[in-house]
Amino acid sequence: MASDKQLGYARAVVDEGRRLGITERGLLIALATVLVECDLIMYANAKVPASLKLPHERIGNDGYSVGLFQQQVVWGNGGWWWGDAATCMDPTLSARLFFQRLAKLDYNNTNRSPGKFAQDVQGSAYPDRYDKRMAEATELYKALGGTKETVMGWSGDPVWLAEVLKAEGLDCAVFDGAFDRGQGDFGGIWGIVAHHTGSNPPSNNPGYIAKHPTLGLASQLHLARDGKWTLCGVGIAYHAGSGSWPGIAKNNANAVTIGIEAENNGTEGWSDAQYKSYVRGVAAILRRLGHQSDRVIGHKEWGAIQGKWDPGGIDMNAFRRDVQAAIDRKAEAPIVNEINEAAKRAPWVGARVRPEEIAVGSDGKGRLGVYENAHIYFYPGIGAFPIPGGGLFEAYAALDYERGQLGYPVREFALLDGVTGKGGVQAFQGGVLYRKEGAGTGYIVHGEIGKRWAAEGYELGALGWPTSNEGVDANGNRYQLFEHGSLYWHSTGVTKLSKVG
Repeated sequence: MASDKQLGYARAVVDEGRRLGITERGLLIALATVLVECDLIMYANAKVPASLKLPHERIGNDGYSVGLFQQQVVWGNGGWWWGDAATCMDPTLSARLFFQRLAKLDYNNTNRSPGKFAQDVQGSAYPDRYDKRMAEATELYKALGGTKETVMGWSGDPVWLAEVLKAEGLDCAVFDGAFDRGQGDFGGIWGIVAHHTGSNPPSNNPGYIAKHPTLGLASQLHLARDGKWTLCGVGIAYHAGSGSWPGIAKNNANAVTIGIEAENNGTEGWSDAQYKSYVRGVAAILRRLGHQSDRVIGHKEWGAIQGKWDPGGIDMNAFRRDVQAAIDRKAEAPIVNEINEAAKRAPWVGARVRPEEIAVGSDGKGRLGVYENAHIYFYPGIGAFPIPGGGLFEAYAALDYERGQLGYPVREFALLDGVTGKGGVQAFQGGVLYRKEGAGTGYIVHGEIGKRWAAEGYELGALGWPTSNEGVDANGNRYQLFEHGSLYWHSTGVTKLSKVG
C-alpha cells in the first residue's frame, strides 16, 4: 500500500496533468510510468552532484536519471534534454515535462496500448514494462478519488459565454442562432486562442465570423474596436488550423479551445477600450473554466507553422500577466523589463554576460540581452524570447539574425525527439526554425508547405526532419526537401513525393 508521501507524489502528478488538460488516459499513463521508473520513490543520482543536495529517499546511478520519472539531467543542443536537477526532482515540474511530451502524441488512440505512449516519451530499454503496471496505476488513481474524471472545469458547449462577459460588466450581444451554431459539440475545454481579424469590412464583422463562407463558425466570440463583444456560436469553431502547444494535441486546438476574433488589422495598435475589454473578457472566461492565464495563447504562438502573426501588436507574455491580474481581481500588472522576465522563465540561459541591452533591428526598436547560454531578443508587441546557443542560435545567425527572413522570435525554444534523432525548434516572425542535432545548420518551415508538413506529423511523421529551406524549381514550383521525401507547392495545392528505397 502506498505511503502518505507516495500518495502525495502521485497526487502532484495527477493535479499537474489536470491543470494541463490531460485526459484520464494520459493521467494513467503518467502514473504507470512513475511506478515503473521509481515505484513512487524520489531518487537522486550519484553522478549528478546537484541532485544529492535536494530532498530524496534513495540514490541511483542509471545514466544521469533523477526524480519520479527518471529524467536525464543532460545539457545538449543548447538546452536541457529534460531539465536541471531541481526541475526533474520536483514532482509537479517533472510531471509537466512528461505531459508536455505526451501531449504531442495521439495518446487517446485506443488502437495502441497506453504503455506504448509511455515508451514513446521515456525511450526505455525495457518498453514492455509500462503496460504491466497500468492496472496498478488505475487502482492508485482510484485511491486519489480520480474516477470522477474532473480533468477540466467545464465539459460541453460554453453556453454561458455571454452571461459571464456581462457579469464582468462587459457589453455582449448575441448573434442570431448562436446557441445552435458550431462544427460539432465540445468535450473538455482547454482554454482560449486569441486572434485579430486582420481585415476591414465586411470580413471583420460578427456576421462574417458567425457565418464564414468557407469555415462556417470561425470563432465563438467577436470583439469590436470599441470593446463590445458578440457571441457568434457556442459549438466548435474552425479558428486555429495547424499548430502545436503543450497540453493540446497537435493540430487539434479547434476541438478544445474558444476562439476570439478581435476587430483589428494587427498594425493599427490597440485602443485602451479594446485592449482592456480583451483582458477582462479572457479573464472572466478562464475564471469560469477554473483556469489561470497560462490557458490563453495567441494564434501566432499556436500557428507559427502556418505563418500566423495574430494578434499583432500584443506581447502575449505581457497579455497573460494582465489577464492573471484580472483573474485575481487585482490592480493592473506592474511594468517589468521583458528581457529580465524571459530570463526568469528560462533559468537555463545562465548569467548575463553583458549588463547593457543592445539596440537591434533596422528601426532600432529591438533589444538584445546576451547571456551565458542564450541571446534574448525583445521587440515591442512581440515580446522577449531566448534563443539557445549550441546550434540553433548559430543557424539563426547564418540567416542574418533579426534582419533576415526569420525576424524576431515569437515563441519559446523547445527540444524535440524525432523518429530519426533529437533536435531543437523555435518559432519566428518569418517561419519556424528546426535544427536536428548534428546537422550543420537549421531550416525554416512555413506557409503552405509548413501546413502540409504539420498535417504529415511534423518531425515525427513520414517525412522526418527538413533538410533544406524552400526553393523554386525550373517550372516555378516551390519545394522543400526532407529526410524521407519532399513537398512541392503549386496553385492546386501541396504534393508529397516520398523517397523510394
